[in-house]
Amino acid sequence: MNEHHHLKISLSNIKDFFKKEKLKDYARRVLTLKSKPSKIALSIALGVFIGLLIPIGLQTFVVVPLGLMLGCNVILATAATLISNPVTMFPIYYVAFKVGEVVTRIEISWEAFYNIIDKPNIDNIVTLGTDGIIVFFSGGFVMGAIAGSIAYYFSLKAILAYRKRKNIPIDPTVQ
Repeated sequence: MNEHHHLKISLSNIKDFFKKEKLKDYARRVLTLKSKPSKIALSIALGVFIGLLIPIGLQTFVVVPLGLMLGCNVILATAATLISNPVTMFPIYYVAFKVGEVVTRIEISWEAFYNIIDKPNIDNIVTLGTDGIIVFFSGGFVMGAIAGSIAYYFSLKAILAYRKRKNIPIDPTVQ
């Protein structure tokens, strides 16, 4: 018998993950973590920032050490990097390149962008050359900074409101 049968992933498991009750439970768990609301919000914001700045496949290598240095909840920060995933990758990378072009005033060809989307790996990013890498990371940085700030603000407000409504004390001594 397979000792890892409990790890089996099926379409049914994935659908269950996105059921309304499950999503509410995940949100409740985040809102009630035994940590300062500002640290929870920072963890989410860091994950969103890294998720928009760093290409898929490299995010964990960046978010874990940064999260540890900043005293974040590394699991929550890592989960928040999932803002970029195979479904959202195309629009995120497209906007990153467009924002990067505006910020840097360097233009990238559609073919170069398509190569990245077709096979998103570090080798294809490197083939963009210095200009392409500057454009991509400039756009990702701007998007990540804006979205991370928004994520911090709204998650902090949500945590504080939830804890107040549920009479959960906000203990400033909790790390």
